[in-house]
Parts: sequence; structure tokens; C-alpha cells
Amino acid sequence: MVQRADERRGCNLLCVSLSVLLLPSLLTDYVDSAPGAGDLRRRGAAGESSELHSAVKSGNRAEVERLLDEGANVEAKPFEMYSAPPLHFAALAGDLELVRLLLDRGASVDSKELRHGSTALHVAASRGHSEVVQHLLQRGAEVNVKNNERGHTPLHEAARGGHPDVVTVLLAEGADLEARDLAVDATALHVAAKAGNIEAFASLLNVTSAEVRASLIFAKDKDGKTAEDHWPEVQEVGWYKQLKVEL
Repeated sequence: MVQRADERRGCNLLCVSLSVLLLPSLLTDYVDSAPGAGDLRRRGAAGESSELHSAVKSGNRAEVERLLDEGANVEAKPFEMYSAPPLHFAALAGDLELVRLLLDRGASVDSKELRHGSTALHVAASRGHSEVVQHLLQRGAEVNVKNNERGHTPLHEAARGGHPDVVTVLLAEGADLEARDLAVDATALHVAAKAGNIEAFASLLNVTSAEVRASLIFAKDKDGKTAEDHWPEVQEVGWYKQLKVEL
């Protein structure tokens, strides 16, 4: 019997769908049965150890030191660890002690994770870990570095997360208040407004120069919107109304 064209297409699509669903498990079964499979799983992508990442995530300083002494790669970026080096996980947890240790043992302070291009400073700023942010800056971290995902600087991340203490630290170390992201040409003030983070919003405007404040307040993103356009409610806040009167 001659198979109709639409039936053949349906069969082909089914076969492709099944292969997509089954391939990951087939590969896993193959790897699990291969010689040295346990070591391969531990070492992750490109033969890089993820054991160090696990030790950092658990906050186990003694294990981190042991692994480093045995030659673990302090810059390893295995896929199963979000393609990020161990330093990012220490920064994420706000573990200042481990951040110091990893930097002392050769971690690059400006190393970027491979998925979004964020540095440890982006990560610490986004989570509000002001002491870690301060230490990373003291160790030479680039304060105005942009990630690849949206072109955010650490100041954008602190504004989005609503962390006024981090905003203050970054500004004291030279963060550019007028830096624009790559996604919508937004300043950190735009980002704070969109997130409704009043304390971060206020910290960004706590600058001595009235000219800079005016530039921030009236700056427009690529959609032609100012920060207050994204957050009309802020216009009713007493200190903000007074600030605009004084401009």
C-alpha cells in the first residue's frame, strides 16, 4: 500500500519529537555507563571541576581550601553550574570570607559567567550584599561594567533589587548615574522607578549637584519616557515634589 504524503510527514514529525524527548536520557544513560562516568559528572563541561562550586555553595571553607590545594580550577565555569565561576556563588550568598579566599587564590574579580555576562559585582549588587560589593571594588572590580543580557551595570542591578546601601557604595566608588542599559536605554533611576523601589530611587537622587539630579529626572528612555512616567505615584511623594520645585 502506498503511504500518503501527509502520513509520512506525520511519522517524520513524531520521530523527530521522540528523538528530542529521548536524546537527553539516552546521553545520560551512555555517560553513566561509560568508564569514569562518576568523574565526568563531577568535572562538568570542558573537563572543569564542579566540586569546588558545590563546596562554595555550601559555605564549606575547609573543603574549598582542600580542593584549591589539590589544583581545582578557581575559574571553572561548568554548564551545570550556570557557566559561572565559584566566585559568583560566594557573591550570591554574600559570603565575604569565601569571596576573599577565592580572590586570594587567583579568582579574577571581573570574570563573567557565560550565560548573561554578569560579574560577581553584578550578582552581589543585585542581592544587596553591600560588604561584598565594597570588597570586590577594593579588589579592583570594574564599577561600570555592563552585562550581556540587558547591558545593566551593577548600579542598575542594585536599583532593580531595591538596595539603597549598595547604591550608596557604588556611587561613592564612581558608578555612573547616567549610564544607559542596552535594552531600552534606561538609567538606573528608570529601573528603580519601574520596580517601585522608593529607597533606591531616593538614593540615586541623593547627589549634591542639582544639574545631575535634573538630568536624571528628565532623562528619557528609548520609548520617550522619564522615570516618573514609569511610576506616576512618585509625583505625590513629598520630598520628590520639593526636589522638583528646587530644580
